[in-house]
Amino acid sequence: MTIAKPYQLGQITMLAVPVGIHAALDQYAVFSNQASTSLPVPQNPFTDPDFIRKHALIMTDNDFITTEILDDEF
Repeated sequence: MTIAKPYQLGQITMLAVPVGIHAALDQYAVFSNQASTSLPVPQNPFTDPDFIRKHALIMTDNDFITTEILDDEF
């Protein structure tokens, strides 16, 4: 177990992340009750420009329009 002590930075109380814990993302949601928990905040893929650019126009409206009825269909 690693101990992290809070310290004052102006009017803000800071809690340092222990050396053994590597921050993988830019933001973390912090919850505190009897124990403090920090969870990575994943990036929303629907607002991520790289994700949108990569997946844009994979399927178009023409991919969903079929007027043909097959022989085994009612």
